[in-house]
Amino acid sequence: MRVVKILSENRYGQTQLEIFDKAALPTGGHSSDILEEIEESGFIMSLSKYGKNIKERCWRLTDEYSYFYLTWIENMRSSILRQSDPDYWIKNQSSQKWLTWAGYAFKNICLKHVTKIKEALGIAGVCSYETQWSFHGDKDNEGAQIDLVIDRADNCINLCEIKFSNDVYVFSKKDQESLERKLRVFQQKTATRKTLFITLITLYGAERNSYYLSAVQKQLTLDDLF
Repeated sequence: MRVVKILSENRYGQTQLEIFDKAALPTGGHSSDILEEIEESGFIMSLSKYGKNIKERCWRLTDEYSYFYLTWIENMRSSILRQSDPDYWIKNQSSQKWLTWAGYAFKNICLKHVTKIKEALGIAGVCSYETQWSFHGDKDNEGAQIDLVIDRADNCINLCEIKFSNDVYVFSKKDQESLERKLRVFQQKTATRKTLFITLITLYGAERNSYYLSAVQKQLTLDDLF
C-alpha cells in the first residue's frame, strides 16, 4: 500500500531507490520482490530509461481505479458519502488537478498499448524496444523529458509526445519550439546517430497548422490504440 500511494503522487515515475527511500523499505531482495509482485499483479509497471542500466528503470502506478481512488476519493471519502458537496465532480472537471489526473491516466493507456502504437506506425515487423528519457538540464540546455522512446533496429527512433486534450489539439509556436528543443537535446545528450521522428499521440488528433507541420512527422489518436 505504501508503494502504491507513493507512486500515485508522482506522474513521472520513480526509481527503485526513490521508492524504497520514501516507503522506508530496506534496499535488498525482499523489497525488490515487493515491486515485482505488485507489477505482476497488474497494479504498477516499469519502464527502462533510455541508455541506462535496467536497475535504473522507473516505476509508475497504472491501475486505473487505484489512481482514481487515491487522487479523488481517499481524502474526500467522508464528504462524498455524506454528499455534503453534491457538485463535487462537476466543480473539479475544469480544475488543474483534473487535467493532471486525466493526462496521467491517458499516458498510462498509451504505455499499456505500445504494441498497438507500433502497429499504427507500421513498425510492428521491426525489432524494437520502448523506454523513456529525461534530462534535468545544465548551463547550456534546459531540462527535457520524452514520454515514450521507441528505439528501432532499422536505425530509427520514434520520440513520442503524449498530450491530453478534451478536443482536437491546436499546436502553438510554443509547442513547436518545445518539441524541436526536446529532439535537439535528446540528440546531443545521447549522441545517437539514428534518424529521429517526432510522433504525437492525442485523444482526437491535432490541427495540421504550420506549427504542427514544422515539428511532427506522425500523429496517432485514441482510435489507433484499440
